[in-house]
Parts: sequence; C-alpha cells; structure tokens
Amino acid sequence: TCAVCGLSKRYVFNRAALEGGFDVIATGHNLDDEAATLLGNTLRWQTEYIARQSPALPGRDGMVKKVKPLFRLSELETAAYAFLRGIDYVVEECPLVAGNTQLRYKDAMNAIEASSPGTKAQFFLGFLERGKPLFRAADDAELAACERCGQPTTARFCAFCRARAQVLGERLAPPATAREIAGELADEVLPAEAGERVMLVDQRDRTYLMTLQAGGTYHTHSGTLAHAALLGRPEGVRVETSKGMVMTAFRPRFADFVLKMPRGAQVIYPKDLGPILVYADIHPGARVLEAGTGSGALTIALCRATGPEGRVVSYDLRAEHRDQAAENVEAFFGKMPAWLELRDGDVSEVGATGDRFDRCVLDVPEPWGPLDALHATMEAGAVLCAYLPTIVQVQELVLAFRDKGFQHVETFETLRRSWHVTERSVRPDHRMIGHTGFLTIARHVGAAG
Repeated sequence: TCAVCGLSKRYVFNRAALEGGFDVIATGHNLDDEAATLLGNTLRWQTEYIARQSPALPGRDGMVKKVKPLFRLSELETAAYAFLRGIDYVVEECPLVAGNTQLRYKDAMNAIEASSPGTKAQFFLGFLERGKPLFRAADDAELAACERCGQPTTARFCAFCRARAQVLGERLAPPATAREIAGELADEVLPAEAGERVMLVDQRDRTYLMTLQAGGTYHTHSGTLAHAALLGRPEGVRVETSKGMVMTAFRPRFADFVLKMPRGAQVIYPKDLGPILVYADIHPGARVLEAGTGSGALTIALCRATGPEGRVVSYDLRAEHRDQAAENVEAFFGKMPAWLELRDGDVSEVGATGDRFDRCVLDVPEPWGPLDALHATMEAGAVLCAYLPTIVQVQELVLAFRDKGFQHVETFETLRRSWHVTERSVRPDHRMIGHTGFLTIARHVGAAG
C-alpha cells in the first residue's frame, strides 16, 4: 500500500511540474526520513539506492529536478516551527501505514537518538560528507516515454500506468516483440518495431542495449544513431553512427538483457542462472517457489523454464524490489506472464496459504529460517536450491537441513573463464568471472505436513 501511494505521488508531482512548466520539485523529507532510509538501505547494502540518496536529484530525460530543503531538520523541529508560527499541520498517521518497514527504521533511529542525541544528524550528514563519494551510481538505464501517458520509464509503460491497469483490470497492450508471451518464436523472424529492445554491437565488440521509439535518437560516445535506421529492419543489419562507427543490430539474448537491465538489488549472473535451472530441475509445468525476487533476473529465467503450464510464485520483503522486478519482467516478456505471481512479504508466510510446490529456489541471506514452512508446502521429492555468497551461510544451511526433512545435499560453485582466440594467439583472457555465489541443492523427504 505504501509503495503504491509513494509511486502515485511521485508520478503526479513529476507530471504536474512538467505540465506547469516548473523546473524543480521541493519535497518535505526531513532528517528523520533521510536517516531511516539510509539505515534501511545500509542494512541490506542496497548500494544503488545509497548512491542515489541525496538532498538534490538532478533532472534528466523528462524527470524534473527534486530537492529536499528540510533534510537538516528533524521531524520534531519541523513540527515545533509550525506550532510556533501558527501553521496548521496533520498529526494523524495514515490508517494503512501499519507494518511499514520505514516506520520500524524510524523507531530504531529514535531509540538511538534518545540515548545519544545528535546521532541522526551525524549519521546522515556524515554520509553526505564522507560516505556518499565512495558509492557510484549504477543507474545507467535509458529512459523513454511511456506509451500510455508519456512519462519517462525504462519499460514500454511506466510503473504508475501498470499499477492503474492492474487495479482497473485493464490490458495495456499485447507483447512488445515478435515473441509470444510463452517465449516461443513466431513462424517468421519479424523486423524490429517500436517498443522493442535491440542490442547494438560495435566494431570493438562492445554492446549497447536500447529501446526503439518512433522518432528517437540513440546517443553514444561514437556519435548518434536515429532509431529510424533500425525500425522495420531485420536482425543482423549493419548501421553507421554520425561519427562513422559501424554497428550490427540484434535482438538481445536473455544473458544480454540480464547484464544491462535496470536493477535495485544485485542480480544473479547468467553463469549461475544456468546451473540453477539444471540442478534445481526447473522444467515445463513445474510449480516453483522463489524467495528473494530482487531485480527479477532469476524470476524471468524461472518463467521461461516453466512455461504457461507451470507456476512461479516469488516473495520479496521490499516492495521497491517487487516494482523493479515487475518492470524488468514486463520489459522482457512484453507483459506480466499469467503464471507468475509476485508477493510482498516473508516466504515463511507461504505455509499458511495452502499452496503446493515441487521446486524451490532461495536467494535470501538466511535460507534456514523458512525451512519449517517449506517442509509444509513442498511435495515429497521436491528439489530445493539455495544461492548464497559465503561458505559460512552454506554451512549454517546444510546443518539445518538435518532436522528439517531435507537430504541428498550437494554444494558447488561455477567459475567462468573466457578465451581469446585469433589466428596467431589462443590463450585464456586475463580476467575471468570467479566466485559470485555457492549453489546448495537438497531433496525434500517424506510427505509434506
């Protein structure tokens, strides 16, 4: 509820500012808000969000500049000023705010502030002065106009229009590409069309992902390229930028999309997605439970593998992750697959739903926590796969399996080393993708419940 409310307010503010000709949006975020947000992002190491947290956010591509002039003042100081100046203000909390994670972070900061006055200011202002320069923003996603309302978005339709359509039961549009929603290819390879993603490969084998728009122009360090040069053209066409760089256009592979898609949480890389699908035995028609939706890379892979005969239910504790994943899933498929359900909350809650699953994939920091709930919802012989970054976590999980109805456990990691192959030289590349995470696979024993 809070996520939808925030999304709607951001949308209305930005649209009103653009239509009214305003250059800046000033919001009332205070020190309490900023410190709580920073605490939440730090606890989960959401480095992209940390990098973007600032009292001033520059405008770009249809997004109006935003400033937070009250970021140095606490909520109490703001209320005291309003009281002394006779300014009326709202004191009641929203009736739908119960359980909001941000409030818990505020309560934690208030408890620390009570025993150590000045902590909030030291935490947030110290971050701006010394911590923020250490984080580099990774949000390089290309923004385009929403096909329904014209507001900037990374997908065909902005998050507000998608949420509105979901509430009203409307259908925004058919799939954006020549591929059907099940992932099957059409009978013939169709030319590129507006709204479709295209990958450009330059003469140095560097790749660029773009979304085609009628009348659009793509800007690179090697010059500009009109989208019209690609619209209606088949894959493999060679085009030239304004500075003479020759590029070849293809529809992106899934691996290309994963590495270039917008992200909030860290994605699982293609080198691990393949082993997960194989060793967790994700097959057409499988009923898959996922915990840790993140940015949606694994969710997309699971949907492709299960197909419309299967089912994928994905949990995440953070609503903003759900929103980003939904954008990425819709950008890849063209619309939300009917067999995918994104849920907010802890995966432990699945035990009370009555749902049954024969496959489970966990990308959460403490996968041993929900094992009792999973034992109640997984079929006998079901496969569980956990993705963990450290061997200490792996050990904790494997030891927990003993008393939770799981056995036949194996743990491994995959390393990816590319090779340089030319007429005169064949050798491994100087760099490789080494450790990213451990995969632990287990089988569920006995009848559920």
